[in-house]
Amino acid sequence: MKNLNEIKTSDLKLGMRYTAPVFFDDGTNMFLAENKPVMQFHLDAVKHWKIKKVVTYGRLIDANNKGDFAQNPDINEPDELEELEELEELDEPPQSESIEEILLSEDYADILSLFSKKYDEAVSSVSEIFAAAVDPKKSSRTVRSLIDDTVDSLFSIVKMDGSGFVSFLLNKGSNGKYPSAAVNISIMAGAAAFSLDMSDRKVRQTMTAALLHDICMPSVPSEITNKKGKLTSSEFELLKMHTVRGSDYITDTLLLPKDVATAVLQHHESFDGSGYPEGRKGANIDISARIIAVCDAFEAMVSEKSYRNALIGYEAVKSLLSKANKQFDPEVVRCVVKSTGVYPAGTLVLMSNISVARVVESSDDSLFLPVVKIIAKGRGDIETGTVVNLKEQRSVFIIRPLSREEALKFA
Repeated sequence: MKNLNEIKTSDLKLGMRYTAPVFFDDGTNMFLAENKPVMQFHLDAVKHWKIKKVVTYGRLIDANNKGDFAQNPDINEPDELEELEELEELDEPPQSESIEEILLSEDYADILSLFSKKYDEAVSSVSEIFAAAVDPKKSSRTVRSLIDDTVDSLFSIVKMDGSGFVSFLLNKGSNGKYPSAAVNISIMAGAAAFSLDMSDRKVRQTMTAALLHDICMPSVPSEITNKKGKLTSSEFELLKMHTVRGSDYITDTLLLPKDVATAVLQHHESFDGSGYPEGRKGANIDISARIIAVCDAFEAMVSEKSYRNALIGYEAVKSLLSKANKQFDPEVVRCVVKSTGVYPAGTLVLMSNISVARVVESSDDSLFLPVVKIIAKGRGDIETGTVVNLKEQRSVFIIRPLSREEALKFA
């Protein structure tokens, strides 16, 4: 049996790689994937949380990034090192500085372009991940790497500008398909997790679980998932199994941390104990699962379904608030509403000057005063196409959101 090796975090250096996954000192939650380099955020995390050691069943490939080439005397070491350094640069994700520069720039078009690029890449990757779940020939190691890379990419944006990323996807709208829904929920869950002051490690786990929470739903017959009427008891039992099967797949095949599998298992538990599969209640439900439950419900409400129309964002927010302390954790609802806004991006509203506007951005500190864009001119001199920050412009205000029927006339 392999020995479990302890590694002092003070000995970790950028670029170190190990032949097996590295775990936190609890031996359960993964710190570093197999053959993945130590990055700056790894070092920052152990320093911030005062973690003294990590553990692994593997060995250090090479402290200087020489890899197994260091064991072969026939290889010209300087040349190989140079080549490996070039490959390492190609393998690294975009540096946070470049992302930060874009997000802090005044060119909003650059920001939207970044959001769009990262979003489309994530949806494409998650499509592969979902396809692999029903394809036993697909390498679990390849799928795991794809999951890690996708979460890394989304996490970097959510950490820098979570509210902006959420506004982007709400303006974009949802098609309700599993891959795009998974990405939407992962982004919203990450923003809510940060709002709850969760650690970077826990935010990553929450976003990973959100990305995979419905990984086994495609195997549920469509006549059940698209049924307009009430499910029979046998149909409902079959539907409920997607949480158990998803959790097992995550643990047994993908070898992801137990916390991720637990969140997937429990994301349909209700705060009042009426959920499934175990009927857990309140704080006995994993916090990541509580976050995913709220974000999943919101995303579902604003998506078109075969059996009903999508709700406008304001109606979806009202529905979440009405279910706080019943189906949902009220503190989680508060954080999700804060990240989406009382008037979520995309909501059409009637203004006090009888103009119609579309909400383009919510405000964290003034939920009733979002940024809007006039799409139909009313009285006064505010022209169509004008963007108005209601925190700064108090001459007009929102009277009420428009109903779906009213909104369709101006969409």
